[in-house]
Amino acid sequence: RTAEAVAHDQTAVRLEPGRAQTWCDLALALAQQGGQAASRRAGEHALLLRPDFPKAHWVLGNLDAVEGNFASAIDHFRRAIALDPDYVAARDSLAHALELQQSARIRP
Repeated sequence: RTAEAVAHDQTAVRLEPGRAQTWCDLALALAQQGGQAASRRAGEHALLLRPDFPKAHWVLGNLDAVEGNFASAIDHFRRAIALDPDYVAARDSLAHALELQQSARIRP
């Protein structure tokens, strides 16, 4: 199913290469497939297209969190919330990243 989603999103990107939402969808599908590097490239492309797009920051924040880069993840989540204060997923992700960052500091 994930391979189908990636193929669908790759087609959508070819049809609408200037649409940030489409690049974010591709980034999420690639991340689910385990393609972190390709996912990051798609997320960064979405952000280049629309620096004010909250979802692009949320996508990149999640990739950073998975890689253990909590400071960058927290920054992306905060940017997403600043752009859209009602973005519940970004708020939830921020809370989780802050918890993970705190846990990482406590570990011996």
